[in-house]
Amino acid sequence: MFRNLSPCLFVGLFILACSNSEYIADPEDLSSSSIETNEESSSSISSSSLKNSEKSSSSECEDCEKVSSSSEKSSSSQSIYDAENNTLTDLRDGQTYRTATIGTQVWMAENLNYETEGSYCLHDKAESCSKYGRLYTWGAAMDSAGLFSDNSRGCGYTKTCTITYPARGVCPEGWHIPTYNEFYDLFWINGKYGEPWSSKEIAYRLRSETGWEGAYSSNEFGFSALPAGIRHVDTYRTEETTAFWTSLEYQKNAEARKYFAYYRMINLTTAHEDFAYGKLSALSVRCIKDEPSGSGNPDTTSSSSESSTSKPLHVSKGTMMDSRDGQTYRTLTINEQTWMAENLNYKTKASFCNDSCDKYGLLYSWIDALTTACPTGWRLPTSAEFNELIDAVGGQKTAGAALKSTSGWNDKEAEMYRDENGCSKYYSGPEDHNHYGETCINEYEPSWNGIDAIGFTVLPAGDAVPQDSFLHPYYQGSRAVFFTSTQGHNITFFYNNTEIREGTGQSPSNRYYSIRCIKADSSTVPDDVKGSMIDPRDGQSYSTVKIGEQTWMAENLNYETENSYCYNDSSAYCEKYGRLYVWDAAVEACPSGWHLPSESEFKTLLSSVDKSKSAIELKTTTGWYDDGENANGSDKYGFSALPSGYKNFGSFSELGGFTVFWGSTEEGSQKAVSLTFYSNEDKAFVGFRQRQIDHGYSVRCLKD
Repeated sequence: MFRNLSPCLFVGLFILACSNSEYIADPEDLSSSSIETNEESSSSISSSSLKNSEKSSSSECEDCEKVSSSSEKSSSSQSIYDAENNTLTDLRDGQTYRTATIGTQVWMAENLNYETEGSYCLHDKAESCSKYGRLYTWGAAMDSAGLFSDNSRGCGYTKTCTITYPARGVCPEGWHIPTYNEFYDLFWINGKYGEPWSSKEIAYRLRSETGWEGAYSSNEFGFSALPAGIRHVDTYRTEETTAFWTSLEYQKNAEARKYFAYYRMINLTTAHEDFAYGKLSALSVRCIKDEPSGSGNPDTTSSSSESSTSKPLHVSKGTMMDSRDGQTYRTLTINEQTWMAENLNYKTKASFCNDSCDKYGLLYSWIDALTTACPTGWRLPTSAEFNELIDAVGGQKTAGAALKSTSGWNDKEAEMYRDENGCSKYYSGPEDHNHYGETCINEYEPSWNGIDAIGFTVLPAGDAVPQDSFLHPYYQGSRAVFFTSTQGHNITFFYNNTEIREGTGQSPSNRYYSIRCIKADSSTVPDDVKGSMIDPRDGQSYSTVKIGEQTWMAENLNYETENSYCYNDSSAYCEKYGRLYVWDAAVEACPSGWHLPSESEFKTLLSSVDKSKSAIELKTTTGWYDDGENANGSDKYGFSALPSGYKNFGSFSELGGFTVFWGSTEEGSQKAVSLTFYSNEDKAFVGFRQRQIDHGYSVRCLKD
């Protein structure tokens, strides 16, 4: 299928010996090599745990250089980068390329034109190479034969590979094949007003000013993208487009990685990302200059070797039991985080079963997710914590494959997109056939299931939406959405995408989603200041804490009196947040030996902590709307101020974002003192509020 290399390739002043034998690696697949589980059910994922590729003269590679297993790589492969004149000279063949500095990146401003096996001139015309550079199969672009570097040896068709970044590939020394994220940074460079350009604007600014028929371009950054076309199997496609390889294999599943890799495309109207092409297709190469650290910004830890500064991924397995209903869940400790490895299935007031609850867990309202759903010692994760998990297994663009379950994701849509000949855009293997039994040429690999690399096992539970007084389920089999404690920042997995998206644009109040609880941090409050008390009136027990010379209840009062309320009139909220009292009820509510604090006693509390961040030190570590970096507190002293909301003129508001504690000091006949915490404020505030008959706030009693 490919030409034999003749004459032999010269690298600098050294000659490589030619041979019909091939010298490549056969790295193991992620699904079988990156997880090691012992008897204690612990495992680790680290590039250091991935086996080094074995050199073999008998291994097969359909699209890489054919060189002898005894050949030497030249130590004189050099390049000269002239930053002042923006040029790069490739000393392997003497060609000089223009370069462009775009943001913090330095790019070749012309397509690579270095001849190697598995590279082609558009329409097989030499003049096309002079103008557009060469088109390379992915294996040739990545230097699968290891002619210039071992960093991506074995990355060819039908092979999955272990990449050490930066992946030099066929690029000149000191330059490399761009990662998925490096192209992402280029494509989404901030626009004039600090917002990303649209896809149309990106294409307009990256295309060369000439060469595109019928399209006006600014070439604003000097990237000078030309319509170099694409070679697909044995045919050449339109010249009014260009596509560039990235160093990332398609991450949908292990099988997909053998046949497809990600690319970036620019055409007459737009710039595309998130697409994959078959590795035997031939696309252009734009090399990017290595960073001084040489890290190369790898796209994914799941298929790349670890740099000297990257953090290994350590995973251990366990179980936990929810004491409320006796259900047991698998857990995963992933570096510093401990997660439930199954969807929560505890019934709350506002939870919904979308078919198989034992399999998919329940779907929850936003308020229940934030407040009552997770068991004691566990909580709803913040968006930052979810993103920490996502980054640990490859990043937002590709982690979906690593975290999704290996079955259950909907692939029925493959049959919905067949053309008039019966070929499908989506299909379930490296080959598809039309109505006549002929092989179809497809660009997309179809198996929507993931590889569940660490056992997180995201299932397509779908969601539910209230309509006409009923909850209507949607998307079971094709979508999974998880609430976070960061309001409006939900984490979504899609059946036909390896990308994980944050935020849905939907109000959380009218959606029911899944929950994965994360283990809460252990308290650092010294035992000698913690205590408890029992209210003899109803037998309820409360935690207490000594702060300075004062002893406070460390929980909100939950003693039922006249003119006291549960949030949303639900007893479940009272169990967690205590009751909301009008002031007249609050002054009489505390048990014997305890009292409602005065203004001066509130101020004494704040003077016992750091006044500049009193709210942070007194608020709970979870449960607050994560609108800013200080939404949750550190709970340094164990006071555990919860965002219990309030009652005002018959309605309840601000659960998760606000709390007020009544005090005993009056101001005139209309106001009383209060201590107030906001989700986005560092400091707590002592002030006076209207004590109208229907204003219900929380109570913290102070020991006499």
